[in-house]
Amino acid sequence: MKKYDRETKQWLDEETIEKKQAKRKLCKGGREHRYILTLPSFIVAKGSVLGIDIAEKYYQIEEKRNKLNAEIDEELEDIGIVANRSRTLRGIKTYICTVCKKRKY
Repeated sequence: MKKYDRETKQWLDEETIEKKQAKRKLCKGGREHRYILTLPSFIVAKGSVLGIDIAEKYYQIEEKRNKLNAEIDEELEDIGIVANRSRTLRGIKTYICTVCKKRKY
């Protein structure tokens, strides 16, 4: 089935539509992305955050928090209380390309 593309003002086949919507796998110039570890977008840092060390430290502290929460949940289950924690984005590492600013989770 053909669809009309308003940008090019042409009728396009399904194959060309899928090809157009595909995400770019390589960075600018056909090179691989250069990802660095960064803080998640929902974290607000006081002052400027430069360097990878701060992001690594953040994720180490988050791992400690997750372990502590798991221990507390086990203690609650021992007395018969089930903690229903919804999963959040905490602990999911965030990377960003230094060239094109593409984010990777």
